[in-house]
This record gives sequence, C-alpha cells and structure tokens, in this order.
Amino acid sequence: MANRPSPDSPAGPARRAATLAAAALLCAGPALAQDLPNTLPDRLRPPQPSQSQPNQSQPGQSQPAQPDDSPADRARPVHPPATTGNPDEETDPGRRIILQSSRAIRELNSLSYRSKFFGTGPIEQIAPRGDGLVRMARSERNERVWVQRATGTGMPKAGDPELTFDVSWQEVGVEWVDHAQKKLMARPLRQAKGPAYQVAGAVRLLELLDATPLSKEIQAEGFTLESPTELDGVPCQVVLITLAGGRTQTRWWIADTDHLPRKMSRLFSGPNGSGEIVIELTEVTPNAPLSAADLQVQLPPGYSRDEAGPAIVPPNARRDIDAPAATPDNSNHRADAPPAPAHPAAPAFELPAAAGGKVSLASLTGHVVVLQFWGTWHLPSRAACADLQALTRQFENQKVKVFALSIRERDDGAPREFIRANNYTFGLLLDADKTADAYGVARYPTYAVIGPGGELLDTIVGYKKDETFKKLAEAVARAVAAMSPTQATGPAPTDGG
Repeated sequence: MANRPSPDSPAGPARRAATLAAAALLCAGPALAQDLPNTLPDRLRPPQPSQSQPNQSQPGQSQPAQPDDSPADRARPVHPPATTGNPDEETDPGRRIILQSSRAIRELNSLSYRSKFFGTGPIEQIAPRGDGLVRMARSERNERVWVQRATGTGMPKAGDPELTFDVSWQEVGVEWVDHAQKKLMARPLRQAKGPAYQVAGAVRLLELLDATPLSKEIQAEGFTLESPTELDGVPCQVVLITLAGGRTQTRWWIADTDHLPRKMSRLFSGPNGSGEIVIELTEVTPNAPLSAADLQVQLPPGYSRDEAGPAIVPPNARRDIDAPAATPDNSNHRADAPPAPAHPAAPAFELPAAAGGKVSLASLTGHVVVLQFWGTWHLPSRAACADLQALTRQFENQKVKVFALSIRERDDGAPREFIRANNYTFGLLLDADKTADAYGVARYPTYAVIGPGGELLDTIVGYKKDETFKKLAEAVARAVAAMSPTQATGPAPTDGG
C-alpha cells in the first residue's frame, strides 16, 4: 500500500476537516506524518507537501513509475500470486514464517474472523476504532474475486458517537447501510463514502487481499524473530519486519496451528512520540461455511434501496465452501434450460475514439478485446503503455483489439499527445470515466479482457513491469485459443486508434 492518499478516494467536507485535524496534530513531526500506517484510512492521512501532486510529472523531469495502491483498492479482484519463495527452502526463520502464512492465505477458499482496530500514541485521537465481524469468500463466478462483508460498531475518530456498520464489497460495487438516511446504499467502489464505510474498511486486514498475500512483508529488508506468545489461546510466532526503505516496521503474530495472522501492528515514531496502528483477529475460521446471505447486506425494515451505477449482482460463495443447501425443488426446472454463463457479460460502452468516430463494445463482437483504464496524470499508467504496445504487436495478426481508455483528463489533448509522441498503435478511447465506474475500476491502471461474445474473461488490477504484461498476454492467449481457427486468424481492424 502506498503512503499517500489515493486520488480516487471520495472527497468532501468531512474528509477535508479530518485531514486538517491530522495535519494540525502532526505538523511538528513531518517524519511521523510520512510514516503514518498504511492501514489508516486515506481521509486521515495528513497531506505531504512533497507529494501534493503525486501523480503529476513535471515538464523536463523523468520520474520512475511507482505502484499505486490504497486501502479502498484492496476490495478489488485478486489474481494468481507471483512466485515469492518456497518456505520449505527458506533459511531465515522470520521470513519462513511469513512465507508459510502467505501460502496458507493463498490456499483459502473463505475466511471468517472478528477484528479490533485501534491506534496508540499520537495517532490515537484521529484513528478510527472498530470492532467487527469480517467474512470473505472467493466468488463462484470468478475465484480471483473476494466477496467480503464487515459488520460491527466503531467510530471514525476519538470523541465521535459510536455507530454501527454493515458493508459488503461485491464483485462489482459496494453496498452499505446508511442509518441516518434509512437507506441501503449501492455504489461503484470509487463512490463509496461515509463514516460507517470508513470504519468498516479499517477493520479488515487488507493484506489478506493482496495478489500475493503479505507481499511487501515477504520482500522486506529485515526479519527479527521475537519471543513466541499466545493470543486468544492460540500459540503464535512473532516476527518484527523492517520493510523496504527501512523507515517502516510491522510486527506480525502468526498462529502455529494454521499459519494465519492473529495480529498486526504498524509502528511509527516521530518528535511527537511513538505509537502503533493495531488490528487484532480472533475467532479465526479458515474455509468457514458461508452462504450468499452471509456475504450480502440485508435491507433493514423500513429502509429503501438507493442504487447508482451498474447493478450489483448478489454474491455466490464457491460451492465447495457454501453452507449445506436444502434439497432443491425441481418442480419448475426445465430440462432444456440453458446453463448459467461461465463468465458475466462485460458492461456495454460507446466512446469517442481519438482517430474519429465512436467505438462500442457491440462493434467489437468476434474479437478478443483488451481495455486499459489509465490517465496521463498517473505515472504507473504512463509506464504501462509500453507493455500495452508490446501486447498489441504480439497479437497484431489475430483478432485482438487493444484500447487505452482515458480517465479523469482535463481535456483530450494530453492523452492524444502522449500516444502520438510515443508512436503507440493501440486504440485510444476518450472520456471513459462512466465506463470505468461500470467496470468497478478503483486503481490505475486496470485491465479488462473481454471474449468475442462480450463476456468479461479477466480483470487485472495494478501494474508491475513484466509481471502484469505476462499475466495479460496469458489471458489474451487463452481467449484466442478458445476461438475456432477461422475466428482467431486474420489481422484485427485498425479503427479507433
């Protein structure tokens, strides 16, 4: 996770007030402000002058691309983990414990746990406090997606009235109960906001959702194995980790029994003192039998549903972990009923093309389609375009269409000029903000791979040089291989560039 506010997080008076309060509290300690823990919601992080425009490159300057990651992003689909090492061959005892935990998390189909989140030291007064039940399961429709629900009580910061929260992160979008308005809210991820939503997000252990769980910990600079202890009756190994760069330390309590985390604290220090952001897990149940109802917010009596954006599909936990179902009533079952689609339909779109005219998803039927959601204001997205060009060349003689969809640009000139200056040949589609919402985009760049029938085959979130390109190329190759030989051959049209 990055130590800067995500540009996608909802803005508003409450967030600005909280940010100003945090800045006032920590203004005497810039180093402390920079080291605020990643588990702290974005709205509580003081602004950092050196990163006031973190994604904006300056004329004449060459800046390395940095991965963009924020707590809200971690509700997005997860993907097959990269190889990070074999715990059985690791000689460092601390790193071996973390590798074992990462492997145990990757092997989960579902998880249920109770969580407490709080801060100590200077951050205690501005950090949220929460106590909740978190349930998460891989979707039956796409096992790379975690469907999650958090319920409980807490407060956005010390002195606020205690509130109750019930939030679920679905395959597309978020649902939560707004008791003040007596509504069940359903929104795309980028539009989710409010005190209850913030506290619910804090009680989740976000590292569980990483593509490679505990990836930053695995790649840390140093591991110190401390004295073992017992938490909630569970014997745990304790590992103090110095993350890359040496400025941040985390301490993990990993259970001897199932190798899953039981506690994590992020340490910080500065002129105003030292403290921690802590999240404690109890009643941890791996592969818990969860039903769809366990993972979806229920409409309270007397409340109305307020939905904006794409319809949120009710979750299905994978069948191999779902709670035992009652004997089905087959009285209305048709033997000739078509099977449920293996992949959901990709949201339709029609967007202006930089080359002129418009491009719609319907016009691309018969092709494998790759969409990259990006913006010139975002350095990792700019860097990712070179790999997108390589992908375009790799599949240029097959029925594959590749597009970059520009998001949140002040005008169309910047993306047009960037594509022209680099001689990129993939298509450029403009003004795609609403399309990004429809696809549940919350982190840049995000990729969607769409089959020839308009089915959403794969979603890849974020960019890591070489690794992302490999995943994307493999997804496209699988889609092309599934087409018949006559469907898959022949150059793709070049319109929409």
